[in-house]
Amino acid sequence: RAHRSLPHRQGARPRPGRVSASRAVMGAGASRGPGSRPIAQRVLAVPWKGFARPALTFLAREEVAAVLDAPDGATWSGQRDRVLFALLYNTGARVSEAIAIRRPDVSLDGVRSVRLLGKGRKQRTVPLWKGTAEQLRDWAAQLGPDPNGPLVPNRGGGPLSRSGRERPLRPAVGRAARGGRGGGAAAWGDAVAPLNVRGVSANIFT
Repeated sequence: RAHRSLPHRQGARPRPGRVSASRAVMGAGASRGPGSRPIAQRVLAVPWKGFARPALTFLAREEVAAVLDAPDGATWSGQRDRVLFALLYNTGARVSEAIAIRRPDVSLDGVRSVRLLGKGRKQRTVPLWKGTAEQLRDWAAQLGPDPNGPLVPNRGGGPLSRSGRERPLRPAVGRAARGGRGGGAAAWGDAVAPLNVRGVSANIFT
């Protein structure tokens, strides 16, 4: 039995949304009358072409160091981005989890840790490395007077927007790639995403 693909401009692989929409239309058609049911059932029985999902790779230690150092530490926004990247690297948090951290969620005395609020409002506490804790202690001195405010705020002191949290990574990767650290910097510069940074601590840090 042949696989069937929906035609579109990006090749033979069907988009999940279009596949779901087509199957929904056929399912609705099957319920409209006995005359359309056999055709709809034959269409629904056709298997859709499968495809292999690319594996999510991780960065080497030198490559991560290049990204972490890329934001301009001489500017307020650059220091904030360094803190954000360090949190992602240290904790393995999603970007949405990292920017949701409030100042009371961080403990730098005694056991150094940060509390994250994940999917389903599940909380977890993650230990902080000594270097990350020192970076957060220096950063706290530059935050506004609100003791309950975001740890990585925007210029106005509020939480980062979607564009604000995605914007820092691309130029940082570009600068790191131009710096040529890690041997393959030029090659990996176009492929870095927050998920790569999330997974790297679990893969290479001891």
